[in-house]
Amino acid sequence: MSADKIPPLTAEDEARIKQVMDEIPWAVGVDPNPEPTEDELTLDGVVGDLSRAPHVVVENAWRDRIAAAMKTAGYADVRAEHPVSGGRADLTFSRYAIEIDWAAKWAESIGQALYYALCLSSKAVSLLLVEGPKDDVYVDHTRRVANNNTPPLQVWVFNVKTQELDMGDGRTLHVN
Repeated sequence: MSADKIPPLTAEDEARIKQVMDEIPWAVGVDPNPEPTEDELTLDGVVGDLSRAPHVVVENAWRDRIAAAMKTAGYADVRAEHPVSGGRADLTFSRYAIEIDWAAKWAESIGQALYYALCLSSKAVSLLLVEGPKDDVYVDHTRRVANNNTPPLQVWVFNVKTQELDMGDGRTLHVN
């Protein structure tokens, strides 16, 4: 798809982007990613019910569950937390470097996936965790970039409610 065929953002898209931007802690000295407490790290009281846990903890829990489901499905070389210079890829397997983020962090996911893929001489995958239709706009933004990007970027979508991973090429995986 050429750049002149990309539809413009709707007023609803622009309003949601403004809302998200207004929620970002821009003040100097404010840590946008505070360290989770010990209770949050252990999921004390919420084991099995990830809906009440902080997003940073849940993201890691979903990463581990997705990795386990992929191994069970035959992707034997899946590896979580693969270190690279300046960071770590959430998952790697069969020459894929996968960055997992909540859909609202779509732009961050794109950058990290591309960087990790470059470091590992792999294919980049942005795996977005979605909670429902409200996240469709972020998936659309990510796919718009992926459809117009060199090097290539794949977009995978994991619905935390249905626990289905859409691997973007017709493959799906159920995660327990």
